[in-house]
Amino acid sequence: MKSVSEFAKLKGISKDRVYALIRSDQIPYRKVGNSLLIESEALAWSPRVSRSLSLRMALSLAHHLEGGVSDELRPSERSRIKAYARRLFESQNSAQLLSGYMAKRAVRHSFSVSVDDISDLRRDRRLTLSGVSAPISRMSASDVVEGYVLEKDLPILVQEYLLREAVKGNVILRVPSREAQVGPVFVAADLADWNRPREQRQSRIILGELDPAKQHNDHG
Repeated sequence: MKSVSEFAKLKGISKDRVYALIRSDQIPYRKVGNSLLIESEALAWSPRVSRSLSLRMALSLAHHLEGGVSDELRPSERSRIKAYARRLFESQNSAQLLSGYMAKRAVRHSFSVSVDDISDLRRDRRLTLSGVSAPISRMSASDVVEGYVLEKDLPILVQEYLLREAVKGNVILRVPSREAQVGPVFVAADLADWNRPREQRQSRIILGELDPAKQHNDHG
């Protein structure tokens, strides 16, 4: 385990950034007395290797990766989107790149819920499953619910399921910054945000399945 200061120095970030990661449940930690110690699993975490795109460009990138064509983009923007996509498909750090590009897609909330209510929450039609809960993630996370919910429905779900805010919760709900279809790119970005090897591996697999070059080779 590492102290907050040691982890910050190791990763080249500020202590405030480490505390922010703890609050958003992005790295595992343990409270010992009055101190917070970073668990060894967090050593796999690394700072984002890409800057976040504007919401408009992030959604356009997701649309492009999933095979769509946007008429709203200017030619220069279309070229940038294609460059972002090429970088993703060619990079060994595609999950981390995607996490950075798509950072503004939604606001993330972490809650705790009774294990008896997890199945009912997962089936709630107001929730669009994503991340580790999405079938295409191929992950069996029966003890966690992750998905997207509209802003107007969030307080209703909190009340109905007695959700409690928790740093290390078993319910991850994201409120999209703008109404958008939750497709493979959103699922891959959510998996990447866990910053854990298994989830990032599945994120890369999903991205690989969207790569036109690989699709061509598979059918060639």
